[in-house]
Amino acid sequence: MERKMDNFGGVSYSIGCRSEKICNTPPDNVTSQCNECCSTDICNTQGCGETVVPSEYKNTATSVDSPINCDFEKIDICNYMEDKNNKIDWRRHTGMTSSLNTGPSADHTMSKGYYMYIETSVALRKGDNARIWSMTTSSTKGQCISFWYNMYGVSIGTLNVYIADNSTGTEQTKLVWSLSGNQGNAWHIANVPLSDLQSMKVIFEGIAGDGYTGDIAIDDIQMMDACPCPHSIHTPGPSTIAPLSTESQTDNTTPPSITMTPQTSGPVSTLPTTTVTLPPVSTSPTIVESPINCAFENTSICQYQQESGETHDWLRHSGRTNSLNTGPIADHTYNTSGGHYMYLESSNSIMKGETARLWTPMITPTKGQCLSFWYNMYGMTVGNLTIYTGNNSTGSEQLDSGICTISGNQGQSWKQKCVLLPNSKPINIVFEAETGDGYTGDIALDDVNLNFVCPCKGKLCIKWELLYITVAARQT
Repeated sequence: MERKMDNFGGVSYSIGCRSEKICNTPPDNVTSQCNECCSTDICNTQGCGETVVPSEYKNTATSVDSPINCDFEKIDICNYMEDKNNKIDWRRHTGMTSSLNTGPSADHTMSKGYYMYIETSVALRKGDNARIWSMTTSSTKGQCISFWYNMYGVSIGTLNVYIADNSTGTEQTKLVWSLSGNQGNAWHIANVPLSDLQSMKVIFEGIAGDGYTGDIAIDDIQMMDACPCPHSIHTPGPSTIAPLSTESQTDNTTPPSITMTPQTSGPVSTLPTTTVTLPPVSTSPTIVESPINCAFENTSICQYQQESGETHDWLRHSGRTNSLNTGPIADHTYNTSGGHYMYLESSNSIMKGETARLWTPMITPTKGQCLSFWYNMYGMTVGNLTIYTGNNSTGSEQLDSGICTISGNQGQSWKQKCVLLPNSKPINIVFEAETGDGYTGDIALDDVNLNFVCPCKGKLCIKWELLYITVAARQT
């Protein structure tokens, strides 16, 4: 098992506590990582030192190859997907979070890598949540999901873990782990025992507390052949269960009803069964190798082209935009001031309705392929983002009808949209940003990809017989 230094100068293990020199309790006596496995007579304010952990606490579990395994070091975050009903988003981040006195100071994996977290300073109210879904996997009885979490801050809300079981063809979602409140300035390990499941997904849900010092982070998710730390198995109790959102769906399909009950593998209070509604779930997305795939990190912007004769150009940018109260604070790919995205600077416009168009290289989509992209439309005077198909192969730009339009203020976070493409002749994809009636109308674009299957849960746009319509994205 790989060892690495923790933030306090001690030594920790990526999963479990094994033997000598495990860790040292930090100077402020905040519980360190080893306390998750060691008995109280070994782990104390003096640290574990050279003491060997008793055999009943040794980590004999090994990692199992699974699509849920993720340390979030790659920008695809192991194909974990954001829930379309999120009030806030899970963010991939490195280093300290943007708020003082909350969140980790570094990731768990290598102290200079990445983790996922919810930034609660952007939450509008207590209870705003963010859910992230794993790819589909299976499990056998005795296996265990192991992950590390950081819940540091005086206004920490709740971290929930759900299992979405589709083994019978009807998705049943169960709350299997839950924890609330300030857990100290350290990473802690958690383990979730599993049963025999032929088809399941794991859902991590972060819920905002009542203030900005409520950042919740996760890292180093692993499927294990057994639970490595008996003291880190936490069964949800009645005071920590937060039901999934029951907000009404606005699409044309009715999502399945899902029964949610607490885990019964340990002593818990009896809770009533609650029927809730989850959004439709797409199958696992796979990105197609395509010339339109672009994160805009290179100055060539993947050979995208500005349309000639337009009032404005899309600008490649990093960090905040030039105007207050509009635009993103960082790119979507890296969520840092060093990453890049494309955007329309609306303060340069003279009147409402001025446009900038950005053309992708030409592609020939096949049946079922899907365009996905991330957009940021934050500001009181945001106009419209419209996606067209077109053709510029003859040297002139021929624009077809629009296949998707997003209008108005969409909030401060990045959001994903999908467009089901027609099975057609060669086409270009065209992104058109249109100004609103003021300077707080910046529109940004990042992480464009062509996919075999739409990765978005919820609504997507589809072009059919040259009509602009919206249908529910429900892949089964």
